[in-house]
Amino acid sequence: MTEWIAEMMENEEDIPTFDELSNYRGSRKMELLDVWCTHFFPAVAGTHNFRRNAAKTRLSNFVTVSDEAFALTVLENFYERWIEEGKSKVDGKQLDADKLPSAKWTQGNSQSNKCGWSGEGIRKFNANKTAVEMHRQLDDSVKLEDAYLIKERAAESANQGRMANKFKRKNEEVVSKDDFSPLPEKITKKIKHQMKEKEKDQPSFQKRLEEVDDDDEDDDDHEDGNEGDDDDEDNVNDEGMEEDEGSGESDTE
Repeated sequence: MTEWIAEMMENEEDIPTFDELSNYRGSRKMELLDVWCTHFFPAVAGTHNFRRNAAKTRLSNFVTVSDEAFALTVLENFYERWIEEGKSKVDGKQLDADKLPSAKWTQGNSQSNKCGWSGEGIRKFNANKTAVEMHRQLDDSVKLEDAYLIKERAAESANQGRMANKFKRKNEEVVSKDDFSPLPEKITKKIKHQMKEKEKDQPSFQKRLEEVDDDDEDDDDHEDGNEGDDDDEDNVNDEGMEEDEGSGESDTE
């Protein structure tokens, strides 16, 4: 919060008063709700929880009444002190803690984890819980939450689009530079030379076809020769049978 106040001062922007900041729901001003969603709600509801749900559902569905009431109480407790700390950052001066405004209901400073709350501070917290419950039911408050949800969804969609385009460009760069880059000319010539030498050692495709045809013709001639031998054997057998029949007739006579 102190850093945000210092940045506002450096940019010469008007810092919202405590009353303006605490009335963010009633004001219907998105810039005030943005302050809460940047500096307060993530701190009290959990940063991961807030980022996971901000673009999914209304604030009231994941920032509890107690969370919001506690943030309001902390703001009022440390507001004057944060303003002075922001001024010191802009001026580049290190202020003595004793000279800073005291917190309203706690002992110690805003950076301490041991800030005991006084009875008055606890009563203020309970009063803030009642006020938050009532304000959340107002139409203006509901509309403000809906407007913030729409804004966050639009921002998330735009961010996803930027990430998708960035991923696409990165992949295109990788493919164009690494996968399809031309080979060096020296290597290309060497590959072509090796292919030519290999072709010399192997018979051409046409020559191999001619060899296959010659082999087929030799096989055909061999088969024709075998058929001629079979015909001769048949003729010999026929003549032998005729002779046998003739000799049989003579014997009978």
